[in-house]
Amino acid sequence: MTMGGVPEEMLLPSLPHFAAGSWVMLLLKPEILRSFRPTDDSSDSESCVGSRRGSGWRVKVSSGFVLIPSS
Repeated sequence: MTMGGVPEEMLLPSLPHFAAGSWVMLLLKPEILRSFRPTDDSSDSESCVGSRRGSGWRVKVSSGFVLIPSS
């Protein structure tokens, strides 16, 4: 099973995942989160937007949560 295209084994177990607007909020395992690199194109100055090398995924890190576009 995947959430927002992310394999379930990459997510922390037993934590809620829920939609937040056009983003799917996920809690990734720390070792997975470290594989994301920041990008410069964030329109939200309070968030860090990044992408995982080789995957094409984009993440939005806000208040300790990882948000992956649901589309």
